Amino acid sequence: MDFQFRTAEMTDDERRGLREQLARALDKRMELHSRKVMPKLWAVTDRLRSVPKAPEPVLRRRRVRYKIYGVILLVLGLLLLIPGLMEPEELLAPLAAGALATVSGVLYLWPRRSGPPRRELARAEKLLETLGVSENRTVVFREEGAAVQAGESIQDVPYTEFNALIETEDLYVLCFAQTGAFILRKRDMTRGEPAAFLSFLAERTGLTPAKI
Repeated sequence: MDFQFRTAEMTDDERRGLREQLARALDKRMELHSRKVMPKLWAVTDRLRSVPKAPEPVLRRRRVRYKIYGVILLVLGLLLLIPGLMEPEELLAPLAAGALATVSGVLYLWPRRSGPPRRELARAEKLLETLGVSENRTVVFREEGAAVQAGESIQDVPYTEFNALIETEDLYVLCFAQTGAFILRKRDMTRGEPAAFLSFLAERTGLTPAKI
């Protein structure tokens, strides 16, 4: 059984739509590598994550309470900080307390960011820009291994070099060696059954696919 992808240029709209998906995949790839290197640390992390979270109404009340704390700390911090800055030698203790309260208030009020890290978003954007202007490629997955053809150039990638199989809503991100990866849009598959693709790779690489 063979699977084939024929890649084509990406439009700007496509790149914008795939940016966060690819960033999540890159972040997941880092996690999978970290799990291999530090399994004991991740065992502790997984145990902590398994602790049931508070119900959503409780979390909402907690977020409101934290914002109130932030406002109070910020006001108190400024009340202590301004006089301390005027006479720092005589009011050193209030100055230090005001600085601490101000920083704590800002941290309480700082919005919690969700989604992939900015670093991975930047990497994803660069990768998609490169893919968007690269020449058309054909990527084939056969029983004996994978191969990518771009123009007259053909590169073989044995399944033993693969180290991560990641699926998003619209992408397959198949990592190999230290920094290599096939970033394939699902809609670019021209041969094979999509539902069987990752199972095919899992059998030949010994890896467990990660769907995010």
